Amino acid sequence: MLNLDFSTWSIQFALAQLCSLVSIIFMFLAVTKKSKTQIAFCQGINAGLLVISNLLLGSIPGAVSNLVATLRNILVAKKLYTKSVMIITLMVATTLGLVFNNVGMFGLFVVAGTVQYAICLYYCKSASSLRYAIIVNCLLWAVHDFYIQNYPMFLVDVGMVLFTSFKIVKSRQK
Repeated sequence: MLNLDFSTWSIQFALAQLCSLVSIIFMFLAVTKKSKTQIAFCQGINAGLLVISNLLLGSIPGAVSNLVATLRNILVAKKLYTKSVMIITLMVATTLGLVFNNVGMFGLFVVAGTVQYAICLYYCKSASSLRYAIIVNCLLWAVHDFYIQNYPMFLVDVGMVLFTSFKIVKSRQK
Protein backbone atom coordinates (compact mmCIF):
# COMPACT_ATOMS: atom_id res chain seq x y z
CA MET A 1 0.00 0.00 0.00
CA LEU A 2 1.22 3.52 -0.84
CA ASN A 3 2.23 5.51 2.21
CA LEU A 4 1.17 9.15 1.81
CA ASP A 5 2.40 10.25 5.22
CA PHE A 6 4.81 13.03 4.38
CA SER A 7 6.74 14.72 7.13
CA THR A 8 6.70 18.48 7.38
CA TRP A 9 10.41 18.56 6.58
CA SER A 10 10.03 16.54 3.37
CA ILE A 11 7.25 18.86 2.16
CA GLN A 12 9.35 21.90 3.08
CA PHE A 13 12.36 20.39 1.34
CA ALA A 14 10.33 19.63 -1.80
CA LEU A 15 8.85 23.15 -1.89
CA ALA A 16 12.32 24.65 -1.47
CA GLN A 17 13.62 22.58 -4.37
CA LEU A 18 10.60 23.57 -6.50
CA CYS A 19 11.17 27.29 -5.81
CA SER A 20 14.81 26.81 -6.76
CA LEU A 21 13.90 25.02 -9.97
CA VAL A 22 11.53 27.80 -11.04
CA SER A 23 14.13 30.43 -10.18
CA ILE A 24 16.59 28.69 -12.47
CA ILE A 25 14.61 29.82 -15.51
CA PHE A 26 15.17 33.45 -14.56
CA MET A 27 18.81 32.88 -13.72
CA PHE A 28 19.51 31.55 -17.21
CA LEU A 29 17.38 34.23 -18.82
CA ALA A 30 19.52 36.87 -17.10
CA VAL A 31 22.70 35.69 -18.80
CA THR A 32 21.10 35.84 -22.24
CA LYS A 33 19.95 39.45 -21.88
CA LYS A 34 21.82 42.22 -23.61
CA SER A 35 21.22 45.08 -21.22
CA LYS A 36 22.06 45.57 -17.57
CA THR A 37 18.42 46.51 -16.90
CA GLN A 38 17.11 43.24 -18.37
CA ILE A 39 19.72 41.23 -16.47
CA ALA A 40 18.75 42.93 -13.19
CA PHE A 41 15.03 42.34 -13.78
CA CYS A 42 15.50 38.60 -14.33
CA GLN A 43 17.85 38.37 -11.36
CA GLY A 44 15.31 40.16 -9.19
CA ILE A 45 12.69 37.50 -9.88
CA ASN A 46 15.30 34.79 -9.37
CA ALA A 47 16.36 36.24 -6.00
CA GLY A 48 12.75 36.63 -4.86
CA LEU A 49 12.09 32.94 -5.41
CA LEU A 50 15.33 32.06 -3.65
CA VAL A 51 14.25 33.99 -0.55
CA ILE A 52 11.49 31.41 -0.15
CA SER A 53 13.79 28.48 -0.93
CA ASN A 54 16.46 29.58 1.55
CA LEU A 55 13.90 30.14 4.31
CA LEU A 56 12.46 26.68 3.75
CA LEU A 57 15.96 25.16 3.89
CA GLY A 58 16.82 27.06 7.07
CA SER A 59 19.44 29.47 5.73
CA ILE A 60 18.55 32.86 7.13
CA PRO A 61 21.64 34.61 5.67
CA GLY A 62 20.73 33.17 2.26
CA ALA A 63 17.17 34.46 2.57
CA VAL A 64 18.31 37.89 3.80
CA SER A 65 20.89 38.20 1.02
CA ASN A 66 18.34 37.25 -1.59
CA LEU A 67 15.80 39.70 -0.17
CA VAL A 68 18.37 42.50 -0.37
CA ALA A 69 19.30 41.29 -3.87
CA THR A 70 15.66 41.42 -4.96
CA LEU A 71 15.32 45.03 -3.82
CA ARG A 72 18.72 45.95 -5.26
CA ASN A 73 17.91 44.43 -8.63
CA ILE A 74 14.59 46.26 -8.80
CA LEU A 75 16.48 49.52 -8.22
CA VAL A 76 19.04 48.58 -10.91
CA ALA A 77 16.26 47.72 -13.38
CA LYS A 78 14.58 51.08 -12.70
CA LYS A 79 17.96 52.82 -13.01
CA LEU A 80 17.80 54.07 -9.41
CA TYR A 81 20.93 52.26 -8.22
CA THR A 82 23.21 55.11 -7.19
CA LYS A 83 26.43 55.01 -5.23
CA SER A 84 24.51 55.94 -2.05
CA VAL A 85 22.04 53.10 -2.65
CA MET A 86 24.94 50.72 -3.24
CA ILE A 87 26.55 51.70 0.07
CA ILE A 88 23.25 51.31 1.93
CA THR A 89 22.70 47.95 0.23
CA LEU A 90 26.18 46.82 1.26
CA MET A 91 25.67 47.90 4.86
CA VAL A 92 22.24 46.28 5.16
CA ALA A 93 23.28 43.02 3.47
CA THR A 94 26.48 42.72 5.48
CA THR A 95 24.93 43.62 8.82
CA LEU A 96 21.85 41.43 8.45
CA GLY A 97 23.86 38.59 6.88
CA LEU A 98 26.26 38.53 9.82
CA VAL A 99 23.68 39.10 12.56
CA PHE A 100 21.35 36.38 11.30
CA ASN A 101 24.05 33.93 10.20
CA ASN A 102 22.87 30.53 11.37
CA VAL A 103 25.00 28.41 9.02
CA GLY A 104 28.49 29.33 10.20
CA MET A 105 31.21 29.96 7.66
CA PHE A 106 28.84 29.00 4.84
CA GLY A 107 26.79 32.09 5.64
CA LEU A 108 29.93 34.16 5.08
CA PHE A 109 30.11 32.96 1.48
CA VAL A 110 26.64 34.42 0.99
CA VAL A 111 27.62 37.73 2.56
CA ALA A 112 30.77 37.89 0.41
CA GLY A 113 28.80 37.08 -2.73
CA THR A 114 26.20 39.72 -1.96
CA VAL A 115 28.84 42.38 -1.31
CA GLN A 116 30.83 41.43 -4.42
CA TYR A 117 27.82 41.54 -6.69
CA ALA A 118 26.41 44.78 -5.23
CA ILE A 119 29.71 46.51 -5.98
CA CYS A 120 29.90 45.02 -9.46
CA LEU A 121 26.33 46.08 -10.30
CA TYR A 122 27.31 49.66 -9.61
CA TYR A 123 30.72 49.73 -11.29
CA CYS A 124 30.21 47.32 -14.21
CA LYS A 125 28.66 49.34 -16.99
CA SER A 126 28.22 46.64 -19.62
CA ALA A 127 26.49 43.28 -19.71
CA SER A 128 29.75 41.61 -20.73
CA SER A 129 31.63 42.86 -17.66
CA LEU A 130 28.70 41.86 -15.47
CA ARG A 131 29.09 38.28 -16.69
CA TYR A 132 32.46 38.00 -14.92
CA ALA A 133 30.78 39.11 -11.70
CA ILE A 134 28.11 36.43 -12.22
CA ILE A 135 30.82 33.76 -12.40
CA VAL A 136 32.41 34.82 -9.10
CA ASN A 137 29.00 35.16 -7.45
CA CYS A 138 27.88 31.70 -8.59
CA LEU A 139 31.05 30.11 -7.22
CA LEU A 140 30.46 31.69 -3.79
CA TRP A 141 26.81 30.67 -3.74
CA ALA A 142 27.62 27.13 -4.91
CA VAL A 143 29.45 26.43 -1.66
CA HIS A 144 26.50 27.69 0.40
CA ASP A 145 23.87 25.93 -1.71
CA PHE A 146 25.63 22.58 -1.43
CA TYR A 147 25.88 22.95 2.33
CA ILE A 148 22.17 23.73 2.83
CA GLN A 149 21.22 20.94 0.41
CA ASN A 150 19.78 23.22 -2.24
CA TYR A 151 20.92 20.81 -4.93
CA PRO A 152 19.08 22.34 -7.89
CA MET A 153 20.75 25.69 -7.20
CA PHE A 154 24.13 24.09 -6.57
CA LEU A 155 23.97 22.39 -9.97
CA VAL A 156 22.78 25.59 -11.57
CA ASP A 157 25.53 27.62 -9.90
CA VAL A 158 28.09 25.28 -11.44
CA GLY A 159 26.17 25.26 -14.73
CA MET A 160 26.00 29.06 -14.73
CA VAL A 161 29.76 29.29 -14.34
CA LEU A 162 30.15 27.08 -17.41
CA PHE A 163 27.33 28.72 -19.41
CA THR A 164 28.48 32.25 -18.62
CA SER A 165 32.06 31.35 -19.48
CA PHE A 166 30.79 30.03 -22.81
CA LYS A 167 28.87 33.29 -23.42
CA ILE A 168 32.02 35.30 -22.67
CA VAL A 169 34.08 33.24 -25.11
CA LYS A 170 31.34 33.43 -27.75
CA SER A 171 30.99 37.20 -27.42
CA ARG A 172 34.76 37.63 -27.87
CA GLN A 173 34.63 35.69 -31.16
CA LYS A 174 32.21 38.18 -32.75
